[in-house]
Amino acid sequence: MSHISDCVDALSTNDYPLITTGWPDDEYGIHHEAYREWVENIASNLDDETDMPPVMSYQEWKVKQRERTEDRIAEFSRSTCDCCGTTLGGSRYAVTGLPSNPSTDSSYIPYEVCEDCYYMIATGSELE
Repeated sequence: MSHISDCVDALSTNDYPLITTGWPDDEYGIHHEAYREWVENIASNLDDETDMPPVMSYQEWKVKQRERTEDRIAEFSRSTCDCCGTTLGGSRYAVTGLPSNPSTDSSYIPYEVCEDCYYMIATGSELE
C-alpha cells in the first residue's frame, strides 16, 4: 500500500470518505453573521451626523475574505499531522473530510496536515 493511500485512509471515515484540500468558509469565519458584524462595526464607528457609506455586498465580502485565507494555517508548528502523525516541525495545512454527498450534507471534519501529506492529497502522487 502506498503512503498516499495510508494517508487518505487515516483521514477518511465511513461518514466522511472524501478528502480535499482547504477548509470550508465557516472554519475561516466567513459566514453571514461575521458579515453582519462587519457592517454593524462600520455603522457603530460613524459620527451621529455621518451617513452610512456604501458597503460591499455579502458575496463581494466573501470573495475579499477568501483572498486573505490560504491553506497554510501555521508557518511553523510541531502539532501532530492528522494524516501521518509526524510531530516534526514545519508548516501545517488545511484539509477537510467531507461526507459522500456534500451537496446535501454540509457537515465536515477539519484536519491539519504536514506539507508532505498536503502535497500528496492535493496531487494524488507520492513525493519523490
